[in-house]
Amino acid sequence: MTICIRGHEFEFDVFDLDAMERYGAAESALGESIDPKVISADPSPERLSAVHEALTVFFDTVLGEGSLSIILDGKRNPVDALDAYYDLRDGALANTQARAAAVAARSKIPDKYNPARLKK
Repeated sequence: MTICIRGHEFEFDVFDLDAMERYGAAESALGESIDPKVISADPSPERLSAVHEALTVFFDTVLGEGSLSIILDGKRNPVDALDAYYDLRDGALANTQARAAAVAARSKIPDKYNPARLKK
C-alpha cells in the first residue's frame, strides 16, 4: 500500500505488524523529544534544529533512511517536516479506515459455498 506525503509516494502498509511496531516506537520517541509548549516558548535555531533531527529519526525509522530528505527535497525546514509528519499520520489513518471499510463490506457478501449442494 502506498502513502503520499507532500507529493512523494512511499510503501507503507498500515496493517503490517512490523510497520506498526516501527511506527509506534518512532512516535513514542518523537513524543518524548518534541514538546510543542517548549518549541513555541523558545523557537531558537537550536530548538528548531532539534525538532528537525527528531523528525528525521522518526521518518528514517518508519519509511527508511533519507526519507525526510526526499520528502522535503533536501531542505531542512522543521515546519515542513512537521507538516510531513501530519501528512503521514493522516494518510495512515485514512488508509486504516478505508481498509477497515473494505473488510466490513466483504463480510457482508454471502458465502456461496454450500457443501449440501454437492450431495445432490
